Amino acid sequence: MAKGKKSQVLPQTQGAAENIMGGSTTNGTGMLYNKNNPNKMTKNGINLGASAYNYNSGLNLAAAQQYAAGLPEGMKDYLKSHPDETLPNGINGAVIEQLEKQYLQQGTGGKRASIEEGYIKPDFLKSEEDIKELQKSLNIPQTGIWDIKTDQAYNKAFENLPEYIAQSNPQIAGLQFNDDTVQGRACISTATNNALAMLGIDDDYQNIYEWFRVNGVTLGPAELPIGAIQYIKEKHPELEVTSVLGFDPLSGIASLTAPQDQKIVDRAANQIQEKGQGILCYTYDGGAHYVAIKGAEEGKVVVYDYWWDSSLNNGNGGFETQPVAREYDNLNSFLKQETDNAKNKRMVGLYSIGVR
Repeated sequence: MAKGKKSQVLPQTQGAAENIMGGSTTNGTGMLYNKNNPNKMTKNGINLGASAYNYNSGLNLAAAQQYAAGLPEGMKDYLKSHPDETLPNGINGAVIEQLEKQYLQQGTGGKRASIEEGYIKPDFLKSEEDIKELQKSLNIPQTGIWDIKTDQAYNKAFENLPEYIAQSNPQIAGLQFNDDTVQGRACISTATNNALAMLGIDDDYQNIYEWFRVNGVTLGPAELPIGAIQYIKEKHPELEVTSVLGFDPLSGIASLTAPQDQKIVDRAANQIQEKGQGILCYTYDGGAHYVAIKGAEEGKVVVYDYWWDSSLNNGNGGFETQPVAREYDNLNSFLKQETDNAKNKRMVGLYSIGVR
């Protein structure tokens, strides 16, 4: 709580707070309601499992688990982001954070609970085999159980990542990403992160990674650009995405084999200067790639990407571990530049991003 400020009680949560209190004994009506209705919430989003944990540990373990795992998101996040506001029963953001921590260490009757019960696996993991595959990429025992060791190893992979992220960052490079790894396939997710960073938006890469694992649109070995557009529209409705396709949509992707229309490239270049930043998707001999791109003075562009140099002896296979901003005279000059691992580049689409 900020110094010198009085805690504010939220009148609109009075009824929910009374339900959370539920009586301090096992005979309280609120406690009995919790026991018989483990999944119910009040109309304003308070999960009644809170009282089951606070006042009678173990009476309603299922509901308490849901609460400790982060439900309900709306009220939990609201209280955490408003540290000066407290419910009538004393619950505030700090209490919620402490509750979540304590639950992972406590269980029914004060006994230590099975840690596995307190951890929730990411939504993209649908089976025991999925967990084993991710555990393999984390270099930990492949038990198929989302336990404390797995949870800690997974979250550690995303700790203290830089603002701009390279697929080849050693922390995340080997993580599973669909039928490949982050380094091998997840450029759409890192380009999305980096383009948002250009706008000053600090979007947790772990959230981006998990969203694409669930919602990404794939076609064979490729991630389709619509995924990045959907992510931005869903998570950042204040932003506007404008697309310039590098091929004739009526002819389909097959038209990518035709010579690049310079007028299309020029139109994309104008868009990136107008909006300021965006995501560029291009093909090259043997594959395709996404990069974050930014407009600069006099029509120049700055590309944020990691690079590979066969002579770079950095212990990471020649891949730079952080994205480097490189400036080009214009978009066309970037597309015409050939590197060791990107020859005959051709624009698939330019997706400029700006504030509405």
